[in-house]
Amino acid sequence: MKCKYTFKVVGCFKATNLKPITIRGLTFEFFENNGVVNQLSVTVPANNPEDIPAVTHTPEARSKATIHVPWPAFLSVKKEIRAIEGALSLYGIDSIDVHSPKREWLPENQRDKEKLKIFNFKAEPGKLDISKLPNIPFNIVARAVISADKIAEIETQLAFFRKGIIDRNEERHIEAIYDFYFFLESMFAEGKTKNHRVKEAFKRSGELRQSIEEVFKKPHELISPLPEELKQFKTKYGGMSMDEIIKHIVDLRGFLHHHTPKRKDIWHPEEQQHYKLEANLLGGIAFSVAMRRFLGCIGRKEIIKIYTEMFKTGDEPNS
Repeated sequence: MKCKYTFKVVGCFKATNLKPITIRGLTFEFFENNGVVNQLSVTVPANNPEDIPAVTHTPEARSKATIHVPWPAFLSVKKEIRAIEGALSLYGIDSIDVHSPKREWLPENQRDKEKLKIFNFKAEPGKLDISKLPNIPFNIVARAVISADKIAEIETQLAFFRKGIIDRNEERHIEAIYDFYFFLESMFAEGKTKNHRVKEAFKRSGELRQSIEEVFKKPHELISPLPEELKQFKTKYGGMSMDEIIKHIVDLRGFLHHHTPKRKDIWHPEEQQHYKLEANLLGGIAFSVAMRRFLGCIGRKEIIKIYTEMFKTGDEPNS
């Protein structure tokens, strides 16, 4: 039995006379579309029972069956793909998507075929259900426009926040951490740059401390609605004090600002998922700060007066 991983290749990489390459027990094969390489497959042995997909029937459970789809030899494959990605970036490869390859099981005889209940599998992110998006009241939109001259005072900080949201949504969690950190630093670091000075400035900010408290009071809203992610958040951060959270945020940025292969626990720029929890923490704090500042701008009496006189709908805002 063999398992074939097929990875999406992104970039402007053209190569001629492509052939399968078998080395270290793995078979690599590049595929092209209109002359540009767009896929790379890696085929590995899958001879152990745990390497074969399994379907377990659970008639009494809410889900009538549990599907187990293994990743034969994937850690080795992933390491090699990363090296190939880096080397061939010199010739035009931008990225090789190791996060969601297609997995296919290739039986080599009838006995292998009889073992298989699933022949291929690929996980993809679900599409956004637009029907579930909240409808923002017009008075919020209008007052944002009316207040734009005031909001412009923090436009740069909001640009960091907005970029952080985009990076987090696209699972660039390390970049998101930087974006959210710069938002907080610009807001509360008082122009300090040394880590210990930034920590002191952060600790002095009542607004920042209030936002951190709000994150821990409303993690379902500000961190994640997913039970497993909430559990991880509470396990990692639930026992920390306010000052420890601030220290962690600043130290994390310092850790991600430098790199040395001498550290065993050093971060990898493509292992973004390892920092999802941290990105959610900083994102939740930044959101709380940004929302408070925004509501403060649009909630001013003169803004509400302008809005009410402009539209005279009786829809007078509550804030």
